[in-house]
Amino acid sequence: MWRMRLGPIPGKGGTAIVTYKLILYIGTLSDGFRARRWGSKGLGWVPFEPPAGGWGKSVRMHPTGMPARLGQEAVNMGVRAPIPELLEFLSAYDEKIVELALAARRFVLTLVPGATEAIYDAYNAVAVGYSFTGRLKESFCHVAVYPKHVNLGFNHGAELADPKGILQGTGKQVRHVTIRKAADLNNDYLRGLVRTAVKKSKELAASGEVPEIKPQSVVQAIYAKKRRP
Repeated sequence: MWRMRLGPIPGKGGTAIVTYKLILYIGTLSDGFRARRWGSKGLGWVPFEPPAGGWGKSVRMHPTGMPARLGQEAVNMGVRAPIPELLEFLSAYDEKIVELALAARRFVLTLVPGATEAIYDAYNAVAVGYSFTGRLKESFCHVAVYPKHVNLGFNHGAELADPKGILQGTGKQVRHVTIRKAADLNNDYLRGLVRTAVKKSKELAASGEVPEIKPQSVVQAIYAKKRRP
């Protein structure tokens, strides 16, 4: 698997982030450029041409890269596109898991578009927590990405009524649902759990007089040592 590197494009005034089957472009560009690639054979340059009509304002990716389609799907569904850092962290996973992780993200943000996402490139998983305050304490749910599946977690899941018993976990606070295919997210009962978790999150923030913040996507932590892919 190629690893992503960020750096200037020689003589072009833009920046490219490159990984296996994925090229992101950030900046202004009017003609073709070369993107820096880091692989098992070292550092090299890959030619890449802009699409007809120019780049516009959106982030562009390699036409053979699956994340380009998924990012556009998010926009088409009215969900803000994932930030480049999140795509970078996910690039270490198999494509099917990346698809599943972004599907879970769309599931949450479709229900709660005003949520802030706090992104963690952690030891065991890439995790994204959702809140209205930007704080872990008031997070109502999270998406945790593992090599073979994705968890939709509830930070205060032990407090949620779950008559169908779909929530997993035995800890004092956190519960989760294992997502193995996108169809698992097409579930009204699961949507109801998210809405209840949102209500409890807002009540917790109000009781502590913690103000809500403008929706944003923020990288909260990058672990130096990782067990994840």
